[in-house]
Amino acid sequence: MLLGLSSGTDAVLGAYMVLLRHAAPAHRLSAMKLEAELRYKSEDIDNRVLLDALKAIRRRVGVVNRSYDIPYIAGYSVDGNTVFIDRHLPRSFRSLLKTVLVEPFLLTHEIVEKALLDELRLHYPHAHQIAVRAERDAVKAAGVSWWAY
Repeated sequence: MLLGLSSGTDAVLGAYMVLLRHAAPAHRLSAMKLEAELRYKSEDIDNRVLLDALKAIRRRVGVVNRSYDIPYIAGYSVDGNTVFIDRHLPRSFRSLLKTVLVEPFLLTHEIVEKALLDELRLHYPHAHQIAVRAERDAVKAAGVSWWAY
């Protein structure tokens, strides 16, 4: 056990640490900061844990650039430090009675895809399929219909 927590929590922290070894130095977090980042802990499928993960992903993205026309809505730089979102894409939309920001979901897709390509050396179609499903589950966890998104 890394920090004497449950084996599931230690596994999550271990996975974070592996990702951080490959992150830009400015985004490295100490074990203490990593632990503080975990507001909800569960080994079950839990929307609160997934929404916390979205926030953690955002903290690890150096720059979000909305200055260019981007094919397929969004993409990332070679080093993965910058995520590009098409300048014409609205920042939010209305779903039922709430305003939904699209950036957290697009960042989730792009960062998951980039990590799978770089770290696991998956083929793009495989990485993309997994990233789309992570994006879809994040949208649903936020209480938004995938269809509306």
